[in-house]
Amino acid sequence: MAQADLPTSSPMPPSRTPRIEGRYAIYDRIAAGGIASVHYGRQRGPAGFSRSVAVKMLHPQLAADPAVVDMLRDEARLAARVLHPNVVSTLDVVEAGGEVLLILEYVHGESLARLVDAARGRGERVPVAIAVAIASGILQGLHAAHEATSDDGRPLHLVHRDVSPQNVIVGADGVARVADFGIAKAANRARTTREGELKGKMPYMAPEQLRDAASVDRRADVWAAAVILWEMLTGQSLFRGESDAEIFGRVLYDKIPPPSSVAEEVPRALDAVLKRSLDRHPERRFATATEMAASLEACVRTATAAETARWVGAIAEAQLRDRAARLAAIEAHAVPAGEDGAPAKAGARRRAAPAFAVVALIALGAALGGFAVAARARTPADAAPSSPAPPEEAPVASVPALAAPSASSGAVAASGSGGASPALRPVAGARPRRTAPRSAPSARDVDHDPRCFTLDDAGIWHVKPQCL
Repeated sequence: MAQADLPTSSPMPPSRTPRIEGRYAIYDRIAAGGIASVHYGRQRGPAGFSRSVAVKMLHPQLAADPAVVDMLRDEARLAARVLHPNVVSTLDVVEAGGEVLLILEYVHGESLARLVDAARGRGERVPVAIAVAIASGILQGLHAAHEATSDDGRPLHLVHRDVSPQNVIVGADGVARVADFGIAKAANRARTTREGELKGKMPYMAPEQLRDAASVDRRADVWAAAVILWEMLTGQSLFRGESDAEIFGRVLYDKIPPPSSVAEEVPRALDAVLKRSLDRHPERRFATATEMAASLEACVRTATAAETARWVGAIAEAQLRDRAARLAAIEAHAVPAGEDGAPAKAGARRRAAPAFAVVALIALGAALGGFAVAARARTPADAAPSSPAPPEEAPVASVPALAAPSASSGAVAASGSGGASPALRPVAGARPRRTAPRSAPSARDVDHDPRCFTLDDAGIWHVKPQCL
């Protein structure tokens, strides 16, 4: 998570109506700096997928500058090529309503600037082993960016240009990560239009960057990392001034004291590494960030990630607890796309409607079929009360389905006197239900002489040919 310079004023409950941009829901602000604000976010996907992210948004006045937006877009796409444990990953770039939103990896931790300030407020300095471990992590992340290549393998020549304690996040897992790759050029362009905006970053800029920002290479980032380490070891600012002009002069000309002259617990071996890293002639510095990291680790023991994590937890306990609670509240209220939210429920109703219609049609068809069966089962005797009733031994229920009357049918039931009834026979392919034998019709009715009928195994009466 790329946190910016200033914390929010006070904890806020999670927003109940997040801003939705595509598959991202944007919630409360985490922090704000000179050019952008960082917000909690949730990436939403199908099948209940969801994850926490950080969303970096330019301030409105900068988002209105097409040149800044274009530069941010281009740089962010290059930054997405940097994949390393010591770099806050750029996951996505979203363009919405003229804005460019950077979707970043969310890191549960605190900015190095706030950690150093908190330690100073307690009258402490960053322990040497932890300071070296953090600096080594910064350098490893920078080296990964410096070595990044395009899809076809060409070097991208990425230089951060804005390495500072504000752009380093130390996670609760004890891992230091460099943030804000892809925003440095846009930030520098934005600052050139406003007097005094360079003041916060100028103490970490290499001399050649102050003279000619267009000519810098990876060694400018090595300088910045060295300034950060010097300040962690001493608990002081290296280049201080009341104005840009004063800071400019100190970076270019002031003598740089060895850190051991300020903090006696610093090993002299570190003095030599920092002297080389802070040489004002780029060609005399370490050629790569990883070369400086190797020299640091050869001088002193570096803290483990677990040791760094315990230090971060002790220094920023309240902030981390508050941030974890806010994130948990957001996760509890966040709804992944396509699940449990109002749009998803509406979609479910839309999906259920065709199925309901099919069921309704089937039910209607069954009802109409039953009506047709009942209609065809009615005989002339049913319609005329004076006619004798048909034999109860051949009820309609014993016939699964009925066909139209046919003179050629072999299943003809007796009707009232003087004629034959409509034929009752199973539909072809239907399986008749077997019933117990029925008693013969009454002999008092000539037309129902039991000697004229036979009963088959299916329980259907048949008229003997000699009685027709």
